[in-house]
Amino acid sequence: MSQESKETKKTAGQRINNLEQTLVGTLKALGALDNEQQVIKEAIGLLGNKIDAVVKLLNASKELSNDNIASVMVDNKAAKLAENTNNLVKNGVLVQTDSVDNNSFVVGREVMDDGVVINPRIQFTVESSQDNLKTKLLGAKVLDKILVQEGKAQLEILEIYSINEPKAPQAPTAQETTQAPVTQAQAQA
Repeated sequence: MSQESKETKKTAGQRINNLEQTLVGTLKALGALDNEQQVIKEAIGLLGNKIDAVVKLLNASKELSNDNIASVMVDNKAAKLAENTNNLVKNGVLVQTDSVDNNSFVVGREVMDDGVVINPRIQFTVESSQDNLKTKLLGAKVLDKILVQEGKAQLEILEIYSINEPKAPQAPTAQETTQAPVTQAQAQA
């Protein structure tokens, strides 16, 4: 007798259930791998930032202290965030505006009452912020300072942008649809 006939035959429902259980386990494992990959990417980015900070300090003949390295790393991160924002402006996703509304992207910094900057750059969408912050932000203008939480640093608004909705691709015109596509041989001629 063959191995198959010795085992009891499974119904279609049992086989589907086994497949589902296997698939769920596989998806969980893939999710864990994706999380690990994200952690590794963040660690590599942090290491790259630290190496860059050390190189900058060495080039400037400054002391390689933890405070100096951390300060340069914060400046590097702020510069990267500013670069990302500038790219969004260039691509038309963000358009500078005068006051904060529900559709705003806000750039600010955390400042203590004595003027000491705690964090040089914070950027976020108003829509994603917590309700208590959102109500304080609405209507705010550049250089306004907002007390987010008593006893903490204030948020000083540096830039305000309106978020443009992406435009749907336009349908080809009648002339474009009637033209024959250019073949590779025609393009080379």
